[in-house]
Amino acid sequence: MMNNAIAALLSCTLGMGVIVPMLGDIASRTMDVWRGATRLHPQPAIAEFAIPSPQAHRAGIIWEDNANRTLAMPSPSQANAAKLALGVYAGEGHPAHRQIEDMEKAIDYRFDILHLYTGFNVEFNQFRKQKLEPAQRDGSIPLISWAPGVTHGTLYREIANGQTDAYLKRWAKGLKAWGKPVMIRFAYEMNMANMDWNATPRNGGPAHFVQSWRRIHDIFQQEGVTNAQWVWCPHADHDSPHYTDLMQYYPGDAYVDWVGLDGYHWGAATHQEMGSFDQVFKRAYSKIQSLNKPVIIAEIGSPADSEYQAQWLHLAFQRIRQDYPMIKAFVYFNADFSRRNERDWRISQNAKSLDVLKQVAHQGGQSQ
Repeated sequence: MMNNAIAALLSCTLGMGVIVPMLGDIASRTMDVWRGATRLHPQPAIAEFAIPSPQAHRAGIIWEDNANRTLAMPSPSQANAAKLALGVYAGEGHPAHRQIEDMEKAIDYRFDILHLYTGFNVEFNQFRKQKLEPAQRDGSIPLISWAPGVTHGTLYREIANGQTDAYLKRWAKGLKAWGKPVMIRFAYEMNMANMDWNATPRNGGPAHFVQSWRRIHDIFQQEGVTNAQWVWCPHADHDSPHYTDLMQYYPGDAYVDWVGLDGYHWGAATHQEMGSFDQVFKRAYSKIQSLNKPVIIAEIGSPADSEYQAQWLHLAFQRIRQDYPMIKAFVYFNADFSRRNERDWRISQNAKSLDVLKQVAHQGGQSQ
């Protein structure tokens, strides 16, 4: 199900032919016009319209709905006033879906975005059967994180040189046949040097990364894929030597619909040690603002073993509301990675944290 938050977001991007609702009347109804899924709470009546292609958008073509009425693109003030879209990653398989359902009941809200991961060597039909179809029951938009895996220093060159074209065409044809809207986040955190698929010079460098991204995008476009939006997502860089300047990996406005940022909070002993939302995201956000793209926090987590988790989330949403107007979506990483030398990031077991999420879901991106 898509609520006003994700509707307004998608209506502001360079989407590619997807039928999405736009902000309209305030009359209440309970059925979503896109998927026919029942909401957990009433939604406004909305008009449908087709988002034009990136080329049409750049040419200045205005929107037309399915009744041939011209519709103005929402103004920045409308976009900034839109509710924050909420999403979640909760692991894989049926246990994850049950956990998502439990979280949705707790916050009385159906997530706008469901985060799924897959490898670059996985065929689309396999991914569709194992992950995409099971997730579809939620009626949320899938955010597909497509990870290249270990590149051995050659993958980005191979993509750029056309050596993976056949594989990419199979994916494009499969996604086109699937027909439902998705967001694709290829090679996320490419600026993080300790990621297997980092795009630092040892793996081909920024130039080959940009060329590979553009080739993937162009193949999907040539195959007639109109139901995908592209999420370019570096890690929120900081002073660590593991991070490189993110802007050198940007593929260009014509190839990106969303800008994503990932960032985590590792402290646990005190609230102060956890680091503020500003400390994690402000530097990267200041760099991507000039791109004038909607921003999605695609991964974020706060330690589950800290009594300050709920307080940290509350303050994070408060800061987003106050000083980060381009952030339009927030996807929480609700998974236990404590056995992978990380942390247990889950909020699903913390009633106070879920209450913060509930307030945000029902009050447009701000907790009280």
